[in-house]
Amino acid sequence: MLVRARLTAVTVLALLGLAGCGSSSQPAEQAPAPRAAATATADAASTATPAPVCHRVPRGTVRAIASHGNAKTRFAAGGAAAVRVRSGYAVTVPAVAGGTQRMATWFVDRLRAPQTVTSGNVAALQITNWPLDALAAEPVRQSQLCSTQRVRGPGPLAP
Repeated sequence: MLVRARLTAVTVLALLGLAGCGSSSQPAEQAPAPRAAATATADAASTATPAPVCHRVPRGTVRAIASHGNAKTRFAAGGAAAVRVRSGYAVTVPAVAGGTQRMATWFVDRLRAPQTVTSGNVAALQITNWPLDALAAEPVRQSQLCSTQRVRGPGPLAP
């Protein structure tokens, strides 16, 4: 979402710059057209899906998730992130399992002391033996974006 907002801002500035650089031989009716396009672009960006609200995941929740995994699997608790879904949270935790880095997502009913934990995608099912309760693709993607942002930190390369 941050990339889309930045791209929209750059597009609006470019269009406004082009409107100011027009030659005096152009008719006066053509000057408002780029502004109308800029307004339409800004309106389209404002109606887009709102950015997900990212939540930190307590280490106890990561430990609860990892309790059903292989002892050799390494979970990056500092990179864990969650977004609100249904009646709980989609929690994404980066993990290294079998020499391969994976972004696995689980569903928990509460962030602190969860009573219910299920695997939210196939990557989670391959890492832990929690039962699979597949989540919709969009919450999984949003949770993974939040986790990626936590791992990379804020900056121009973060999603």
